[in-house]
Amino acid sequence: MGGVPYIVCGDINVTPEVSETIRAAVASGWWIDTPTMLTKEGGALPTFCKAGVKEGMTGKGTTRIDTILCNRPAMAMMEGIKYLYGMQGAGNDHVTIEAVLDKSIFKATACYWNSPMRIPVNNLCTVS
Repeated sequence: MGGVPYIVCGDINVTPEVSETIRAAVASGWWIDTPTMLTKEGGALPTFCKAGVKEGMTGKGTTRIDTILCNRPAMAMMEGIKYLYGMQGAGNDHVTIEAVLDKSIFKATACYWNSPMRIPVNNLCTVS
């Protein structure tokens, strides 16, 4: 993955701390559970409530099944996350999580080699 920032966001339908796949990804050192890393006191906030989402929600049917995973280069540009309660189109049972990125970190010029030209082999030899 090198120095390329990768960010994976989604409704994973399981609490990241319980998911074997997410736990293995984070344990590998390649992936960071961004809400856990960036949320201060109390850990990452819940993102799902069957009865409807609101700030400070707790209780039965309330859990965190949405997350943002990123690699180290992406974490370097992560300024923070925002929980967007009541966002249109998100449904009433999920909280949208917004990744706030500082793109100025990755303003480096990228240089690429041009593809090699095809050698016209058919024109080099003539069969008599």
